[in-house]
Amino acid sequence: MAVADGAKISMPPYCLNVFLTEDCNLSCSYCYIPKKPHQEEKTYPSRVIIRAIKSLIKTGCKLRNINFTGGEPLLKFNDIKKIYNAFKDRDLTKGCSFTITTNGTLLNRKVLSFIEKHKLGLTVSIDGNKKTNDLNRAPGIIGEDAGYDCVIRNLINSKLPLKANLVFSQKNFRSLPENLLHLKKLGFVSIDFWPQLFAKWTLKEITELKESFRLVEQIFSGHCSNKRVGNYLLDSIKNGEKSYKPLMCNKISLDQNGTFYCCDRVFSLKESQRKKFIIGNAKNGVDERLRKKMLDRIRMSLWRSSGKDCRVCRYAAHCFCPVGHYIYYVSNGLDFKAFFPHFCRISKLYAKFSKTALNFRAN
Repeated sequence: MAVADGAKISMPPYCLNVFLTEDCNLSCSYCYIPKKPHQEEKTYPSRVIIRAIKSLIKTGCKLRNINFTGGEPLLKFNDIKKIYNAFKDRDLTKGCSFTITTNGTLLNRKVLSFIEKHKLGLTVSIDGNKKTNDLNRAPGIIGEDAGYDCVIRNLINSKLPLKANLVFSQKNFRSLPENLLHLKKLGFVSIDFWPQLFAKWTLKEITELKESFRLVEQIFSGHCSNKRVGNYLLDSIKNGEKSYKPLMCNKISLDQNGTFYCCDRVFSLKESQRKKFIIGNAKNGVDERLRKKMLDRIRMSLWRSSGKDCRVCRYAAHCFCPVGHYIYYVSNGLDFKAFFPHFCRISKLYAKFSKTALNFRAN
C-alpha cells in the first residue's frame, strides 16, 4: 500500500491562508474565485483576523506559515501591516513565516520597503513572457495598466528573492519551457508551475504536454547547483518529504469575516455553498475534530465516486490533493467521476517529472 511506510491519514494544520479580500484589480480567466460585482467589504478585516489567529493558536495549532492571499491581498496592504505587527514580536507565532501571494501590479516602493524590511516572503503570479502572461489577464477594478509591463516595472529594483507562480492551460502549455526559461532569466529564484484548475485535458493534449515536460526536466536538472532555480515540489522531494496530499492536509483557510474553512478551494464556491465546509470562527478558533471528520468524509466520498482509492496509489506521496476539486464539482452538480481521470493524468506527469529531474541532477 502507498501508506505502508507509516504515513498517517491525518495531520494538524500548520499553514494558514488568509483571504483578506475576494476583490482583485485583475480578472484572470483561470482564477477559481467567482467573479462578482465590486462591493464594499469589511473596512478593517485586520481586527477580526488578528482575533481569529489568536484563537487558533490558543487551541494548540502551531503555525509555520501565514500566507496573505485573495483576490489581490495588496488591496488590503494596511491590514497586512497591522496583522504582521500584531504578531511579529509575540511568542505565539515564534518560528512562523509570513508570506504574500500577489499578482505584482500593486508592488510600489512603499510596499516593497515593508516586505524587504521585515523579510516577508513574496510570491508573484506571473505566467511567463508578456504575450503568455497577458493572454489570461484582463483589467479588473483599477485600470488598463495591469499586465506584464506593470509587474516587471514594479520588480525591477526589488532586492527580494522572488518566487513565481506560473499557471498553464490548454492555450499555452506548448510554450511552457520557453516561459519557465524567461522567468529564470528575469531572476526568479524559485518557480512553481501548475495546470489550470478544473481543466479537462484530452489524451492528445496530455501526449503533447509530456513532450513539454521533457524540456522542463532539463531546465530544472541543474537545480542543485549554486545558480539553481528552486521548485517547491522538487525541493520537498530532495529534502525527503512525503506530503501524501490526497490523504492528509496541513492547510486551513481564513476569510475576512473570521471564518475558518477546511480547504482554500471552498472560495471557488458561492458564499451560500461554503457553510458546510466551516471548521471554526474568530472566537473559538478551529475545531480540529470537526476538521478531521469532515476531510475524512470528503475523501471517502471522493474515492467511492471516482472508483479510485488514493491510499493504494504509488503516486500518493507526491500527488496533488483532489479534495478541493471534489468540493467544487459536487457542490456545483458536476460529474466528478468523469473529471477525475484528467486529474490523475496530470498528477502522474508531475510525479514522473520530479523523478526524472532529480535523476538528471544526480548525474
